Amino acid sequence: MVGIAMANPPAQGMGNSCAFNPMVWTKEGISLDNTIFVGDELEETIYYVEFDMDEIRAYREREDLGKYRKTKAYKQLV
Repeated sequence: MVGIAMANPPAQGMGNSCAFNPMVWTKEGISLDNTIFVGDELEETIYYVEFDMDEIRAYREREDLGKYRKTKAYKQLV
């Protein structure tokens, strides 16, 4: 469960810069649109997107997917 931010070159057919939140359900189990931002395909600019890390951490704690994480195993990866 991570936030995604992607930067694409500003040109026809090259895609759009975008950002997506990892939170896809409310506390009540209602699905959310996790799109934070989708840029214009041809606009050449720098976009800033903020991820609320405290909110993401709280989401990880309450969701089933976070219960099966083996964080001790990550030490070998980093």
